[in-house]
Amino acid sequence: KNTGELRSTIVTTRNHIDRLKNALEKTTSTSTKAELAAQISELEKVASSTEAFIKANESKFSLLGWLSKFLSR
Repeated sequence: KNTGELRSTIVTTRNHIDRLKNALEKTTSTSTKAELAAQISELEKVASSTEAFIKANESKFSLLGWLSKFLSR
């Protein structure tokens, strides 16, 4: 469940990155371009680190996760 929420957050973050990139292409202000580029860079770092976290932890056995699945049946 939590992995699904993280993946959903990544998709949302990627959508925000795409919107910021579109705004970056349309703006003519140098200061606005710099701010948008900084925001895009930070969001890409967050998405990348979240994806790395998911990959590192999705294959690990979770006793608590297993127990909650077992009890919910």
